[in-house]
Amino acid sequence: MGFYKDSLIRLHEEYTHRTCIGLLGRQATLLRLLADSYEVALRFDKLLETIKQGPTFMEDADLDYLEWYDPNKWEKPKSLKPIARSATLMEMSLSDDNQFAYSYANRMKDALGDRLNNLDDKRLHSLFYEVANSQTVISDSEFDLAIENNLKHLRETLLEIYNFKNDKVWKKADYASMYKGFYSIFALSDWEKTYIAKEHKEWLKQLVTDPEKEDYYERRREILISLFNTGFLDSLKHTVKVLPDDDLGFGKIKDPDLVSDLNDTLKYYSAFKRLCPLENGKIKTDSYAALGRYVHDNGISRELCWSFFHHLSLLEIVQNELEYLDNPNARPVDDNEVMEEFVDTVKRIMLKAEDSNGIVITTKDNRGNEYQFTYQVDGKRFCKVIDHIKENYSDMIENYIGGRNITNALGVSCIAPFIGAVLRTHIFSEKNLRYKDVEFAFQFVLGEKNKNGDHISYIQKMGIKKDIDDQNIFKSLKSIEKDLPKE
Repeated sequence: MGFYKDSLIRLHEEYTHRTCIGLLGRQATLLRLLADSYEVALRFDKLLETIKQGPTFMEDADLDYLEWYDPNKWEKPKSLKPIARSATLMEMSLSDDNQFAYSYANRMKDALGDRLNNLDDKRLHSLFYEVANSQTVISDSEFDLAIENNLKHLRETLLEIYNFKNDKVWKKADYASMYKGFYSIFALSDWEKTYIAKEHKEWLKQLVTDPEKEDYYERRREILISLFNTGFLDSLKHTVKVLPDDDLGFGKIKDPDLVSDLNDTLKYYSAFKRLCPLENGKIKTDSYAALGRYVHDNGISRELCWSFFHHLSLLEIVQNELEYLDNPNARPVDDNEVMEEFVDTVKRIMLKAEDSNGIVITTKDNRGNEYQFTYQVDGKRFCKVIDHIKENYSDMIENYIGGRNITNALGVSCIAPFIGAVLRTHIFSEKNLRYKDVEFAFQFVLGEKNKNGDHISYIQKMGIKKDIDDQNIFKSLKSIEKDLPKE
C-alpha cells in the first residue's frame, strides 16, 4: 500500500468510525478529524500539481481515484459514538507534558480560516485544551461544516486528477524526464551507495580466489535472475512470443532454486533486453523514455523501481570489473585504499620519530637565550588514536586528503603539513619540539628526494598552517585522545 492510498484509508476510517470518550472527548475528536481532513486534502492538491508537470513516480499504483471520489464512500455518520472513558488515553492525550495540543492547534490555522488566523499564538495553543474541557469555543455545526468542506475539496481534487490523467497524452521526452528524475534521487542516496558496495564486497568474500571472468559472468546471471524474481518485468514478460538466444548462459545454472524453468527465465531475459538494452553495462539513454512509460502505464510501484535501480547498479559494477580485468590501468583508485596508505605512512613517520626519544637538545630561543629540552614523541599513542579515527571518523581523514589520488596523498605536500599540525597540538610530542628535530623520520619513510630528484624541504612543508589547523581532525584530536583509554 502506498503513501497516498494509505492516507485516504486512515482518514476514511477516522471519518466513518468516529469514537470519543463521552462529552470530554467529543470536540477533541472533531478537532483531530478537522486537522487530518485538511492535511490529506492539501496532500492531494500538491500531488495534482506534480502530475500536471509530467508523469511521475509519486503516485500509488493501486490507487483508484474514482473509487475515492464517490460521495457514497464518504457517507457522514449520524453521530459520534461515546465509549467507556479510558483515563489513561485521555490523560495521555491532554497532558501538558506532550505536544499533542500544540501540533493540532497549529494545524487548524488554515483549516478554520480567519477565525483562527486572528488568534495570537498563546490563544491558539490553548484552544485544544479549551475545546477538550467542553468550553464552547467552536460549535459542533461549525466543526461539521469545516470538515465537510475539506472532504468536498479532497473529492474534487481526486476527480480532477482522474480526468487529467485520462485526457493528457505525454510525450517521449516527458517519460524520459520522469525516469531520469527518479533515478537521480536513487543515485544520490548515500545509503544506497553504501549498501551496493557492501553487497558486492560480501560476494567477493565468498570466492576462494581472486575473481576471474567466469566468476563475473556467473555473478551477472545471478543478478539478472534476482531482478526477474522481483516482478518488475512481469507485465512485459507475458508478451514475449519468441525466446532469445541464451547468450549469457542461463542454461549453465544447475541450481533449481535459481532456474527452475529455463524457458521462463529466457522470457524474462527477452523482456529485459527489449525494455532496457545495455551498452557497456549501462542502460542506453534512448531507453529512458520506454522505461518511464512502462513504469507509468503499468503502475509499477516505487519500491519495485528502487529494486530495479539497485540491480542495475550491481550489473554496472560487474561490467566495470570485467573491463578492469582486460585493462587494469583503467581501474579508479579506491578512496579507502588511499586512506589506508595515507594512515599507514603517517603512522610509520611518527613511530620512526620515537628513535630520538630521551635525547637532550640544546638550542636558543628567538632572543638568543640558550635552553634545553628532552626530545619526546609518543608515536604508539598517535597510532592508536589515528586508527580509532579511521574506524569511527574516517570522514575527517577523507576531508583532509581532499580527493587526492594515491600518489599525491602520499607526497610531501600532503603528508608533511599533516604531521606538522599533529606536532602543533603537543598531544604526542614535547612542547618545545621543532620541525627539524623530526626531519630524519621523513627521510627514513619518504626518502631524501622526490621522484624528480629535486630536494624536498620537509621542515618548510610541516610549517604550512593555512586551511590546515582549522580542519575537524586537528580540532577534535585532543578530545578523541582524551577519551581513549591509556594502555
